[in-house]
Amino acid sequence: MTMPPLEKLEKTSHAEAHSPAKLISFNVVIGVLVIVAHGGALIVARLNHDSRGPDIRALTFTLPLALYLIVSGLLTRFTRFSVKKILKQHTLILLLGSLSILFATTRDAISNLAEHNRYTLNGFFVFLVAYPFYLLRQTYLLKYHHYWMVDKIHIIAGSVAGAVYCFMIYKMFQAA
Repeated sequence: MTMPPLEKLEKTSHAEAHSPAKLISFNVVIGVLVIVAHGGALIVARLNHDSRGPDIRALTFTLPLALYLIVSGLLTRFTRFSVKKILKQHTLILLLGSLSILFATTRDAISNLAEHNRYTLNGFFVFLVAYPFYLLRQTYLLKYHHYWMVDKIHIIAGSVAGAVYCFMIYKMFQAA
């Protein structure tokens, strides 16, 4: 049995599973979801003058970043902006969001904020943590994809997020 030539191995590698344009489209959808969720929470918090509501400072930080995801993603579709440069910028923005979500949820689970049933987590949390690490692999770490940790970085991040999710659910049931 002969081995296929190296060129064919590189082309069939799963390290480049999705095109940059498709990934940017995913990022635009995430930006729209953030605008809807955080924009709605900001409006409700402003109308109710509720001090127990969402952290207004965090919302005013995430809304412009989500708007940037949407506008820059649409500009790459309709103009000659560099798709790879915009994808790298999206990666950094989403990675920052991913790490902040993971940190905040871990902090809240450890400090027993789950007792207040403030969170309604779902499996989407795991996706929101893992997807930016997938983008990191596809943009900044693509030349290192032959290392198993780099190739599986999104799975590792998703596993950590899944463990945090399970711990948070455990704390919520423990408080009930």
